[in-house]
Amino acid sequence: MASRIFMLACTLMLISINASSSSDLDRNCAQNEENLGRIIKSLQTALLFLGNEYNTVNLDVISGLRMTQAEIAAAIESMSYIGSGTNLQTTIQGISTRIDEIVTLAQPFVYKALPAYYEHFSDLIKKDFWNVKRQHNVLTENPILFGIKNKGELTEEASDECLTELLGTGHSRKQCTVTRACLDIMEADGYTGYEVTHQLLYFMLIDHLQCLSYDLTRQRNRQVITGLCSRIYQQADELAKTDFSGRYDHDMFMEQIAFCGGLLGYDEFMRSDWLNHILSWQLDSGCFSVVNILTSDGGYGCFGHCTAVAVITLGGYLRTTIERMNNCIE
Repeated sequence: MASRIFMLACTLMLISINASSSSDLDRNCAQNEENLGRIIKSLQTALLFLGNEYNTVNLDVISGLRMTQAEIAAAIESMSYIGSGTNLQTTIQGISTRIDEIVTLAQPFVYKALPAYYEHFSDLIKKDFWNVKRQHNVLTENPILFGIKNKGELTEEASDECLTELLGTGHSRKQCTVTRACLDIMEADGYTGYEVTHQLLYFMLIDHLQCLSYDLTRQRNRQVITGLCSRIYQQADELAKTDFSGRYDHDMFMEQIAFCGGLLGYDEFMRSDWLNHILSWQLDSGCFSVVNILTSDGGYGCFGHCTAVAVITLGGYLRTTIERMNNCIE
């Protein structure tokens, strides 16, 4: 008798668990569908803003748009699992087409403004330079430490010099030049904020261009990237907990998600509550605001870099949301 009661209790428990799981899945599916509509609308509005400002954007903005195209391509590839030729796929492809139009319009102005910088980094704005793989990476609780003490601020000039050596547009004029001086900078511990994302971009390019060696194998490079994104996640979480009180916290937070979550596939970054924060920062004009910077009319200012970073981030959310929606259709 006791055995039968136990079996009945186990059966009821399994039914309850399955019903709960099904209910959770239904809620998640509905949430993903709602999020997808919000993401697409936000992307379209942001591109409307950038399209109107094409003669003022810089190369970093265009590079960000190309990154977004790579995320869109990955999103469309994911859609092949849930059916092609849909209105949704046409809408998403339309976003990529609009990016092409903006880049074409902006390129002459970007070159004219800073021709030397353009020559150094023109590879980053080529349409097929960036690619996003369908990958789901996992952060580590114990980020790798290099044991190299940083020598002060990691300047944008130092970062750019190291990136051009990888691209083959620096002093050596040889692609995949990895110098000890650059590794000492890029592997240094103790950096935060933009400095860590600059370090991350360096190792992302090493992986992308396959600038690997006996000392820096693919496995080692991936460990470095995972370690950096794990540290970046901790910093992003802290920004959210302190309600983004710093002047450039919006911009930095989105850059952190864009790189680690959108481009590299660390799904821990693709949180719905963080998406809600990001969407709340978009103004009616389509641009994204930076904290505590007011214009003369008392409104929050529009910033091209912040908007471009938002577009990359939303592209990552687009890809991830579509991949999650596959589970609702299977």
